[in-house]
Amino acid sequence: MKLDQHFRDKVRSFYKTNGRLFFWRERKMSPYQMLIVEMFLQKTRAENAEPVIKDFLKKYKLFKLITHAKEREIFRIISKIGLGKRRTKALINASKEITEKYGGEGFPPNEKKLSEFNNVGQYISNAVFCFALDKRLPILDVNTSRVVSRFFNIKNDKDLRHNKRLLKKAEELVPRKNFKEYNWGLLDLGALVCKTKPKCESCPLKGKCSFYNSLGR
Repeated sequence: MKLDQHFRDKVRSFYKTNGRLFFWRERKMSPYQMLIVEMFLQKTRAENAEPVIKDFLKKYKLFKLITHAKEREIFRIISKIGLGKRRTKALINASKEITEKYGGEGFPPNEKKLSEFNNVGQYISNAVFCFALDKRLPILDVNTSRVVSRFFNIKNDKDLRHNKRLLKKAEELVPRKNFKEYNWGLLDLGALVCKTKPKCESCPLKGKCSFYNSLGR
């Protein structure tokens, strides 16, 4: 569909000119490293989290190092960006579960297996396999779902797992090539432009966006 291709092209173009630069986008990340990054980024500003994630990965290079750490040691690091005991337990529990099932340096073989672990879920799992293992997958979270649903006029339910139409459209939109750049662009559009209170005049998608056109501008 021409509209789908228009959407892809605009998103990738936005990333090339306006994409945010983070260390996990500029270097090759292992699945372990990418999982830690994504677990840190939940409900956290990426700009604030970046230096803390970098320090954490220097200290804890493997799941087994997290499993052997004291809870207060993990908490001391992540509390610097306002994350609390709940996130601390999530990191430790996920590390223990994966270590018990796959060994000290093993990792789930696919995104479905990873998503089944507590405190992981489909979004984080897809992000890990896309960005660390080059697998063509949609990255659908609160921000990216807002961009897709507004542009294509799709009802955006709170529980993305059961929004079949939105999930299907997100899967269809992922390009065959340069899908990592596309997904990063979509994440950045949702975080910087297509916010809850959108900056429509700054959006490269506004020309054909259902939401923008409904405003009668």
